[in-house]
Amino acid sequence: MKNSGCKEIIYGLESGSQIILNNLHKGTTVKQNIQAMKLTKKMGIQTKAGIIVGSPGETWETVEETKKMLRECPPDYWNVSVFTPYPGCDVANNPDKYKVKILTRNIEDYAMVSKNLRGNVVMETEQMKKADIEQARDSLIDLLTELGGQES
Repeated sequence: MKNSGCKEIIYGLESGSQIILNNLHKGTTVKQNIQAMKLTKKMGIQTKAGIIVGSPGETWETVEETKKMLRECPPDYWNVSVFTPYPGCDVANNPDKYKVKILTRNIEDYAMVSKNLRGNVVMETEQMKKADIEQARDSLIDLLTELGGQES
């Protein structure tokens, strides 16, 4: 791919927690994601990581697992989004099944990435309230900035 002109690969890593990846039905493992990122960097291709915070099942422990993954293989570019249960998706239709509380059904509030690139929190998990998810989001952004990657 590098020889063909590939300069960047965007990975929808979402989380460094296997529990969250399973909840999102990603079909990948944290180990596979780390290996893919490391191999991509080794080949001289830039990496971009998409991270989601506040997914069903999110806890402070799963946020720490994501931080551990990011420290192990920091991306060159990144985007941190807040999980958003858009109308029609299974989480929006069945919040009790996912043990989440949807705070608003006003679609105008549903912005994964807002003007300040922080995203709006419109859902709480069983263990994380809105303020917790905002704090977790900001701590992930702070970590990625410290690691030298660029927000995109």
